[in-house]
Amino acid sequence: MKKFLTSIIIAIFAITSFATTGTSDFFKDAQAKAKKENKMIMLVFSGVQWCPPCQMYDKYILKSSQFKSFAKSKLILIDIDMKRNREITVSVDGKEIKPEKKESFDKTISELNQKYPHRGVPYSVVIDDKGAIVFEQMGFPRQKPNQFVQNIKEKITPQKK
Repeated sequence: MKKFLTSIIIAIFAITSFATTGTSDFFKDAQAKAKKENKMIMLVFSGVQWCPPCQMYDKYILKSSQFKSFAKSKLILIDIDMKRNREITVSVDGKEIKPEKKESFDKTISELNQKYPHRGVPYSVVIDDKGAIVFEQMGFPRQKPNQFVQNIKEKITPQKK
């Protein structure tokens, strides 16, 4: 079953994958907003429509009051969600992005998949302003929302010497 799901996920990403450079507006805009507001970006790769662990992650973690409160003050949340029909939707801070140019949109998603490779969903990374991973979560975290938020806080808060 794991191999089957992994194969499906790889096939979905392969459809939009090709060698590219540059980014599309939604990611550039998120980076600019994060820099302006002194926040980090959290990318969430999921398949909420068809993936039970993604559904649990969305319901119990991402939609929890603890996470929402934390994310509002510290993160720009980009959700990249693969639908059953292989269509990919993107939302930034809960607002769905409608692509002006499908090719540019797909190119950005492909670049993000290449830069932050993963073997399955859900997969989340918190990145700094240079794109470096400061927190990574593969699969559904077996924690309460407040523990999950605390783990992120520990990774993104500069350590005092």
